[in-house]
Amino acid sequence: MLDEIALNTIYCKLSSFNNQNSKHNFKNNEQELIVECLNRKKFDLTNFDDKEIRIEILAWLMTGYWNGQPSNRNRLEIIGAKFVGDLKLSELTLNGVIILNNCIFENFIDLSGAKGSTINLKGSSFLGTDKDGDAIIADR
Repeated sequence: MLDEIALNTIYCKLSSFNNQNSKHNFKNNEQELIVECLNRKKFDLTNFDDKEIRIEILAWLMTGYWNGQPSNRNRLEIIGAKFVGDLKLSELTLNGVIILNNCIFENFIDLSGAKGSTINLKGSSFLGTDKDGDAIIADR
C-alpha cells in the first residue's frame, strides 16, 4: 500500500482535474490500481466486487504526469473497471499505449485535440453520450 504522504500527493494532483472532488480517501481498489499502474503492471478488476474507479484517477494515469514530471511509462492497461464521471482530456498529451478493455464508462470520453497515444477500448461500453449522441469524441 502507498503511505499517507504518497496518497496525499496523488490526491493533490487529482484535485486539479476536478475541483469538486472533496474526498480525501481512496478506496482500496483505487489504491491498488494506482500502485499497480505506477509499477507498470496490468490491473484487472474483473473479480473485484467494487469495480468503480473515479475518472480523475484514470485521467491522471492517462496523462502520465507524476511528481510534476512526465512519466516514462509506455503502457497503461486496466481491465474490467467501471469509470465514474466525465473523461475530458481534450487538448492534452496522453502518455504511452493505453488499454482499457472490458471497461464500463459512465459517460462519454472527450479526446478532441488529444495527442500522442494509442487507445484500445476493446469490449468496453459507454452508458452516456454527449449532446450529439456520441460516446467518444475524437479527432482521429
